[in-house]
Amino acid sequence: MASLDSLRIRIIGCTLIFALIMIQIILPTSSVRATDQNESQPDLRLYPVLYSRDNAAIDSASLTQIIMVGDTSLARGVAKVTDQQGRDYPFAEVGAWLRAADLAVGNYEGVIANVGEGRERHSGYVLTTTPDAAPALVRAGFDILNLANNHTMDWGPDGLKATLDHLHEVRIETLGAGPDGPTARTPVVTTIHGFRIVWLAFTTVPDPPDWNSDTEKGWSRAWLTPALGNAKMIAQIQAARSLGDILIVQFHWGNEYARCPKDWQITMGRAAITAGASLVVGHHPHVAQPFERYGNGFIAYSLGNFLFDQPRHPGIALWIRLDKSGVVDVHGLTLTPGTQPVWNPPAQAASELQALCPLDKPRVP
Repeated sequence: MASLDSLRIRIIGCTLIFALIMIQIILPTSSVRATDQNESQPDLRLYPVLYSRDNAAIDSASLTQIIMVGDTSLARGVAKVTDQQGRDYPFAEVGAWLRAADLAVGNYEGVIANVGEGRERHSGYVLTTTPDAAPALVRAGFDILNLANNHTMDWGPDGLKATLDHLHEVRIETLGAGPDGPTARTPVVTTIHGFRIVWLAFTTVPDPPDWNSDTEKGWSRAWLTPALGNAKMIAQIQAARSLGDILIVQFHWGNEYARCPKDWQITMGRAAITAGASLVVGHHPHVAQPFERYGNGFIAYSLGNFLFDQPRHPGIALWIRLDKSGVVDVHGLTLTPGTQPVWNPPAQAASELQALCPLDKPRVP
């Protein structure tokens, strides 16, 4: 009997060891964000302060650092480069600072899917790439990606679903898209260092083939039509604000390549701050647009490109410090975007940020 019990114990032990080995094989190593403790963040003393909280002590225990960048895509021209240089090539010069922040956030333009996971639309620009893009984005340092934009439906609803699935498999949080309209507009809450950051995202930019692609009952992005006014947006922001300690709202809006925001963008951005957002961050124009302090909040109208096959200079990154009381400060970084973006030196960043379209002068129609 003793020998039989011993045999059973050995069988159970071998089974457990085999199970542990299988778990290590099944779980992708890229599903956990890679962080090099030796990587340093930018020296913020050298970069322009775009916003600073008035005379308030910093709660160092809850201090959180976020980097936000603009339009990002591993498709089209970037895919051609990575086919030759490898998936990690685009992030060689910028990844360290993404990983140094507590959260790295970007706007991902396009579809991440295998052939057959969606159907290509028949007109317009199509931005698609294969699922190995998702672990590359994790290795680069990304934690949250906005999908409320005009390219995440390039392979239709199935392509949008596949994109979310592949990003969620590697534990990248997404916002602004989901299996139906209400879910797409649902706020995302991240808890870090003991306080809750609430995220909302909206897109106002449909490409013509998209007019009938998004429905309330199927896979959709978080639409917001300027013609319908700001009342719906304001109600959603007010409801989201109660879910956490600070609210950050992203808008995919405006006209491509316009260096200045339209009047309705300014009205919408300011209304979002008044309704309870602490930060409003925009993208879509593929060029940098101005920023402003408004009330108790901060608005960046367009960060321009980050990783994109359109090297339109400069791109903007925001280094944001938060604590339980709200936004501590925002520093402005600039970069040279393209298929391998590069951070610009502090003096160049200051010059480029100062040269942005002024908000107090007539804007480009």
